Amino acid sequence: DGYSEGPAGNWRLEKYEPSRFKCIIIDEAHHASAQTYRRILRHFAADTSDCQIYVWGCSATLRRYDGLGLAGVFDEITYQRPFLSMIKEGWLCGIRVTSIETRTDLNGVRKLGDDLALASLSRAVNNLERNKLIVDAYRKFAQGSRRSTVVFAVNVNHVKALVKAFSDAGIEAATITASTNRNDRVEILRAFSERRIPVLINCGILTEGTDIPAIDCVMMARPTRSPVLFQQMLGRGMRLYPGKADCLVLDFVDTFRPGTDMVTVPTLMGLDPEVLVKDQLFDKQTIKDPDNARCSALSLKDGEQQHNKEDEDGGGYQGLPPAESLLLSSPDQIIARHHRNPYAIFELKQEAGATKALWQP
Repeated sequence: DGYSEGPAGNWRLEKYEPSRFKCIIIDEAHHASAQTYRRILRHFAADTSDCQIYVWGCSATLRRYDGLGLAGVFDEITYQRPFLSMIKEGWLCGIRVTSIETRTDLNGVRKLGDDLALASLSRAVNNLERNKLIVDAYRKFAQGSRRSTVVFAVNVNHVKALVKAFSDAGIEAATITASTNRNDRVEILRAFSERRIPVLINCGILTEGTDIPAIDCVMMARPTRSPVLFQQMLGRGMRLYPGKADCLVLDFVDTFRPGTDMVTVPTLMGLDPEVLVKDQLFDKQTIKDPDNARCSALSLKDGEQQHNKEDEDGGGYQGLPPAESLLLSSPDQIIARHHRNPYAIFELKQEAGATKALWQP
């Protein structure tokens, strides 16, 4: 929060004396190539190769929508883990996917950069037939068995139409958009997190910075050509939560020409983009080749999803890489110790004047 646009933002940034800082930590680091972030880095003289300040970032999606690279901010990726590996190792829950084919034609939707123009996309998908299909899919696959469903819509008009469709079907649903005031947003998110609201419909709000582990169903009602955006939406339901075995993903697949590069769960998993999956589980047992973003336990035969049952002897749980120590240019030494238990408790302990970050089983 050290910078905002305009003179007031410049004044606020000037309050920070660069010589007093040794490290800059950037969360959601895929934003770091934006001009607002670069101004902060320039202020701290952290934008040159010979800078004396340590810049560290983390992100679940290292690619940007606009294609801007991060090489101007970071020198290298020091640690990376594909999300399928995180499922395989138990850090994220598995996903249970069903593709639902619609009769909505996206061929006339205008492209914008690496994605689709929202106004054009909304005109195509925000129709009574498709919206009813979304509600019917919820009733068939999620109602009664899933307690916290998040729906990703295209824009505000789409959100309003969907909440009306759910309401007309007698299903309680809440909405969050950019126009939702702060107090209402806080209360809605609290109620949804506590499972007092079964369905939450949003557009462009819950894709980043949202931590609601209770989400156990994600409805992809917003088509996209962006793997980054698709993975962000998918990731909302993959956090671990007591009693949550997996996250149900209802993937709505519209009509589009070959080569349009629409992103669906099969394309994200490295499977045939033409396939429609039904109740397909991607978890520790079914994911065999996570580093290549492909489930080698899955094969296609006669248009059906077939599960190749493989011998699991010797497979088991794969832990994170061996523990490493990172010594910063300060008296504090950070030591990360990795354990197999994904529910480990992170504790800070003071020993001999050094701060040690320990994973305790």
